[in-house]
Amino acid sequence: MILDSIENWRAYLGISPELDAALRFLGETSLELLEPGTEVALDGHRVYAMVKELSTKREPDELEYHQAYLDVHAPVSGPEEMALCGLEARPEGTIFDTERDFGLFRSSAVNRIVIPAGWFCVCFPQDAHAPCLTSGEPGPLRKLIVKAAV
Repeated sequence: MILDSIENWRAYLGISPELDAALRFLGETSLELLEPGTEVALDGHRVYAMVKELSTKREPDELEYHQAYLDVHAPVSGPEEMALCGLEARPEGTIFDTERDFGLFRSSAVNRIVIPAGWFCVCFPQDAHAPCLTSGEPGPLRKLIVKAAV
């Protein structure tokens, strides 16, 4: 996992060409000007960005994880909290949908972080995560999510 200010995006170049494309988009785009529902293919199906208008909640139902893509989360309209844990907390027999690159599981082995607006969080395949959380009153959250093939 990487958690940092968007202004430091260049520090993470070189990890992979796909993450480089995601970080360049993040660092060189005025995120606040992107409308919810915007989708941008940065490298076909290998790297793409989506602007979403979502609702926050106080507690995670389940943690999600991916195998073929990493996620870059960047809240635009305010802070976002995220629950995280390693895949070693995944119960045996957890079902994974390879077509959608998506799996879910429940775990109590969770850390919680705050991603301020203007920051980003990279969740690699080993990072199970539950985004769109808040410690305050639940409400709307506009955010950019970039998917990059691993």
